[in-house]
Amino acid sequence: MTFLILGTSGLQGGAVARELVQRGAKVRALTRNTRSQKARDLEALGIETVTGDLNVHSSLDHAFEGVAGLFSVQDFYAPGVGLLGEIEQARTTISLAKKHGVQHVVQSSMGDGHEMGGPAHFLSKARIEQDRKKSGLSWTLLGTVWFMDNLKNPAMKPHLMFPVLSGSLQAETPFHMLAVEDLGRAAADALLNRERWNAQKINLAGDVMTVPQMKAAYRAVKGRRPKAWSLPSWAFKRMVPEFAAQLAWHNDVNFAFGPEELRDMGHLPVGFADFLSRNEIAAM
Repeated sequence: MTFLILGTSGLQGGAVARELVQRGAKVRALTRNTRSQKARDLEALGIETVTGDLNVHSSLDHAFEGVAGLFSVQDFYAPGVGLLGEIEQARTTISLAKKHGVQHVVQSSMGDGHEMGGPAHFLSKARIEQDRKKSGLSWTLLGTVWFMDNLKNPAMKPHLMFPVLSGSLQAETPFHMLAVEDLGRAAADALLNRERWNAQKINLAGDVMTVPQMKAAYRAVKGRRPKAWSLPSWAFKRMVPEFAAQLAWHNDVNFAFGPEELRDMGHLPVGFADFLSRNEIAAM
């Protein structure tokens, strides 16, 4: 069986593709540029790369041919995507999956909160979930949270993470985190065992900590004092309004689960301290 993986140039699709290859599966990766370094890195692992653009329906047929399972993820934050673009891209994958007889779709989504609603990128994913359930396709939903792996990406400004969180989250607010390798394992499970995970949503969190707890773990693992200053929430809202809205949502509503659903899949989640011990990150 061939599994088509979207988003392989990003955190999620890359983790899923690598996990499937490690389990001996045949993987096809969708990319806009098969000559890029990331595409060559995938090919070095034995992954087939094919060109296509989620915004151009006609460019995708060849990618879906002969595919048994699909990992679907869309990037709300990509230029020109946003709420409506994310929904439309997901609908394109539904159309093509039905056309080509894809047996199972694993859709990356947002974790469940104590209440419905939230920032725009929560709303788009809620709509995508509804579309998946109505599609007539076999599906599994994976509810995600903030990725610890953002701390390894200089573009995400990890050196500002504690100032941002300290300025926007209340001291008692739990912050949910997930290592992308745990997402990769969960998605591979759902693709390879579709009967077991069909028509289910699994909410994924590897750890849940308040900011003071995160700082204590950082100091214990790295032996460095975390930054003590805070970036005011009003200033961060001007810089990254969508993520600022999510942090405000954490204070007011927050996610309604912890690491138990990941453990129920048979995996020992990667905790925040464990992640810090495994990886070199910028001073926080």
